[in-house]
Amino acid sequence: GAGSASAATKTFTAGGLPKAWPIEAAFNKKLKIKKKGKLKDVNVHVGVGTNQNDSITLLLRHPGGKVIHLTSENGGTGNGYNPGTIFDDEAEKDVGDYEGVDHVFVGPYQPEDWEEFSNQGGLRRLDGKKLQGTWELIAIDTQELGFPGGTLSQFKVEAQYKPAK
Repeated sequence: GAGSASAATKTFTAGGLPKAWPIEAAFNKKLKIKKKGKLKDVNVHVGVGTNQNDSITLLLRHPGGKVIHLTSENGGTGNGYNPGTIFDDEAEKDVGDYEGVDHVFVGPYQPEDWEEFSNQGGLRRLDGKKLQGTWELIAIDTQELGFPGGTLSQFKVEAQYKPAK
């Protein structure tokens, strides 16, 4: 969303990556943010290496507990969400348009949770909530064959926020 002069924008990056997770498993990566403020806009940057995009589900959990559905079962047999894949409500492309389509993701996409007709859902459900706390990216591999799960190489929260006084 459009910010006022009092808004700050900062990108917070999770350490300890890349990290592999096993097949048919969920993997959580936490990112602790100490800055205080009220969210105005949130984008999520990810990098996921996999040989079967449509077996990957990605969820974002806000420190207050709200879960945003970023993507699942999209990209066909495409190889990964390249670092620099960004989930952004203002993106022109919708990640859900790639269901059943072999696609390697890179650049900005509207999250699966986004409803273009009602202009609701998506990451804007976090607007007005607090920035500070432990954010979590939840990656789930639903692939049942003997392929490796995947590798998380990037998790960043890009936040536009009104700093707390």
